Amino acid sequence: MGRFSREKGKRGERAVAQLLRLNTGKDVRRRVRQTDGDSDLVGFGHWVVEVKFANLLRLDEWWRQAQAQTDDGLPVLIYKQSNARQPWRVRCRLTDVAIPSRLHVGVFEPELTVDMTMDDWLVAIGEWNPAD
Repeated sequence: MGRFSREKGKRGERAVAQLLRLNTGKDVRRRVRQTDGDSDLVGFGHWVVEVKFANLLRLDEWWRQAQAQTDDGLPVLIYKQSNARQPWRVRCRLTDVAIPSRLHVGVFEPELTVDMTMDDWLVAIGEWNPAD
């Protein structure tokens, strides 16, 4: 990976950390020394966050990476196409955000994923608490 790509990745991680701090009140930070298998961000509880900020979206590949680096936590992919004017999006497992009593047994796959805006995801997981 070239220097430009690494710098763009760092910018994306810092932007997501700032949005999470502003919208949750949690002390979310970019993990400075990352090794393979680490969450890109720290301070967001049991969520193992993978951030991607790229010109071309490779969602399936990135989702596999997010799942592979999760041991005990819940995988989440936060992504944005760098050349598009769209908000940050989130991919996670439906079972990690849905109310269990509303899930019909045998109707859906346990690994079914859902994509949504970051704000919608924060509401769904009960973390929406924007700073005034």
